[in-house]
Amino acid sequence: MIKILFILNFFLISLFSSSFDKVYTVAFLKDWKPYYITNNKGELDGYVYELFEEISKKTNLKFEYKIVNTWQEIFELAKNNKIDIVPNIGITKNREELFNFSQPTDTLKIKLFKRKDSYDITKIEDLKTKKLGVLLNNICNVLISKEITDNKIVLFDLSRAISSLTSGELDALCYPDSSLNMKLKELSLENKIVSFEKPLIEVKRGLGLTKENFDLLPLLDEAITDLKVEGTFQTIYSHWFSQKDINTISQSTFYKILIILVIVLIILFIYIYGNNKLKEQYKKQKKLEKKLNSAQEIAKLGHYSYSFNKDLFVCSKQIDEIIGIEENSVKNVDLWIKCIHPDDQQRVALYWASCLNKGVDYKIEYRFINQKTKEIIWVVALGEISRDKNHNPITMFGTIQNIDERKKTEEELTQAMMVFENTNDGILVTDKNTNIINVNKSFEITTGYSLKEVINKKPSMLKTDLNKDSFYKKMWSDLNTKGVWSGEIINKKKDGSNYYEFLTINVIYGINKEVNGYIGIFSDITQQKSDEKMLMTQSKVAAVGEMLGNISHQWRQPLSVISTHATGIKLKLELEANLEKEEICESMENINKQVQYLSKTIDDFRNFFKGDTNDIQEFTLKDAFSKLEQLTKDSLHNNYIKYETEIEDLTLVLNENLFIQALINIYNNAKDAMVDNIENSDDRFLFVETKVVNEKLEILIKDTGYGIPLNIIDKIFEPYFTTKHSSVGTGIGLYMTNQIITKQFNGQIFVSNIEFENNGKILSGAEFRIVLPLEKK
Repeated sequence: MIKILFILNFFLISLFSSSFDKVYTVAFLKDWKPYYITNNKGELDGYVYELFEEISKKTNLKFEYKIVNTWQEIFELAKNNKIDIVPNIGITKNREELFNFSQPTDTLKIKLFKRKDSYDITKIEDLKTKKLGVLLNNICNVLISKEITDNKIVLFDLSRAISSLTSGELDALCYPDSSLNMKLKELSLENKIVSFEKPLIEVKRGLGLTKENFDLLPLLDEAITDLKVEGTFQTIYSHWFSQKDINTISQSTFYKILIILVIVLIILFIYIYGNNKLKEQYKKQKKLEKKLNSAQEIAKLGHYSYSFNKDLFVCSKQIDEIIGIEENSVKNVDLWIKCIHPDDQQRVALYWASCLNKGVDYKIEYRFINQKTKEIIWVVALGEISRDKNHNPITMFGTIQNIDERKKTEEELTQAMMVFENTNDGILVTDKNTNIINVNKSFEITTGYSLKEVINKKPSMLKTDLNKDSFYKKMWSDLNTKGVWSGEIINKKKDGSNYYEFLTINVIYGINKEVNGYIGIFSDITQQKSDEKMLMTQSKVAAVGEMLGNISHQWRQPLSVISTHATGIKLKLELEANLEKEEICESMENINKQVQYLSKTIDDFRNFFKGDTNDIQEFTLKDAFSKLEQLTKDSLHNNYIKYETEIEDLTLVLNENLFIQALINIYNNAKDAMVDNIENSDDRFLFVETKVVNEKLEILIKDTGYGIPLNIIDKIFEPYFTTKHSSVGTGIGLYMTNQIITKQFNGQIFVSNIEFENNGKILSGAEFRIVLPLEKK
């Protein structure tokens, strides 16, 4: 849960800071006057450029311009997320899939143009049989239909279209009013080509933001509003769109307008001078209202007022969204109660009535049912009641906040705390300096220490001398590199007794990946370790009979040699035959060799059975398999089993005796399977192969005993499971192998039935695959 809160905090910080660090790509149309202008030097100008530069100053956001040739190219870049903002674009329904739009900044009028001397064209209906020109990638190409003209001519260039209109090749032309007027002025044709008075359509225009940049919209809207309030926007707009009107008015009219403007300016000056403070206050109020609205959106908070006389609520849109009702719907107490969860209605009504009677403000948490989505939403409602001189309620003002996420978080925290307190596993939490800050009840029961006794102390108070320094070094190495460590450890209780625990430690990270603390979760496995030790002993004892048989067979030959030499010498002495010194020495040498062999056999047997399970040391894989072969070769040979190996030249850091014991159990089961199932001794094989795969050691052991029945293959690693008579098998061999591989060596063991070819013959049997991690050097 702590991690979730940190991640949530990090997300919120990132959300509000990333907008100011990112450089946004702004698409700029190469040439579409007066909106977009690019001169021969590549410098940008025009209405869009001037306005957007002012917006960028207001927002403090970073931008870079990308010059494009056509609107089609802009749409392709937006689809592929290659641009972030189009600074001026028509606000249309079909473009909402690509863009979020700001508030409108201007209106584009689409008009029809004709030659001034075309007296036969006075209205749109006159164009039915006329040649009407449109540009390919222009909105006019969509607007002009068969209803307007039967002769729509599509052109690719505006200059060519104007030339065709002036020469008579076209009778009329459809194009945006402001752009064509500027082009006509450049060509000195403003007195030869005129527009129809009424536009075909008016298209509102504004900033277009690609969908992933929707969070910029409030910021840009606020900047546009500020520019309008300051008058900067009107200055820019007039500069680019009012030139034609000013240049075409007569001189006398100009002076009349000038006199009127002077009078108006004097009046305005007096008005502004007298109301300057009021205007400033209004601007501040509007800004505060916007900021308040943004804050309410973020906090999921809405405000309301209620008239007791009219039984009427007036509330902000945030409350409408919480309740799921239309903004213009009539809201009264009955509707309000209806939207409250049935289980909370009576409680809220009684609480509200109590507050009215006592004349106190109220604060209460309850649940709404959203009328649109039917979602249950927790809210906290606050209210203040104003009264008349007779103490009768007049109006109630208040706020309602969506606290659903907080409630869910509280519920999760409650559940987490219940788990923390009631789990059977001990839990210990420390700060970043490993000082204990909390433990649960299971920790206290297992260790004998209370929370009060361990608070602000180090977990090392539980440490024993049984864990080597290299053990703790490896633990901290894993925590520092991986953020987690798990394994078995021996710790000390308050009464001084030792206990085994399986411990998992996780690092608690902050939002900037700094270490904030550690949490350790452990289970007491002392009894389990005791049981494993007993089973280990039983497993070894079970193997004694097998091993004694091997030893008796290995001793038979050397004892025969010793007996032969001793009998020979004795016989010659009894017959008083001549005994050469050299002959006696040779016999004694042979006897000594056989005695040494017998001694080595005893040592191998003793070393196998005396091993300490905690004794970890380096040994070579080949040496281990050589010892394994010495312990099992006679048993395999006596049962006519051929033994083939491919062993890697590797060094392992494990308990060698446990390693050998784990494999002996597999060997013995393979031997028994082949003896029981394979009558033809020529088909009895035991294959052993080792290899390194992905920095792990794989050991493959396969036999030719026809495999393991499918109905028991999943049970063979269970304790005391056996298919043999109790006088023959104990059912703990493969269980101990599994425990050694998985628990002691942190490895894996798998078994499957396979078919394979050997010397041109198809054989089948069981294959054990052991996977062990290799110690990194």
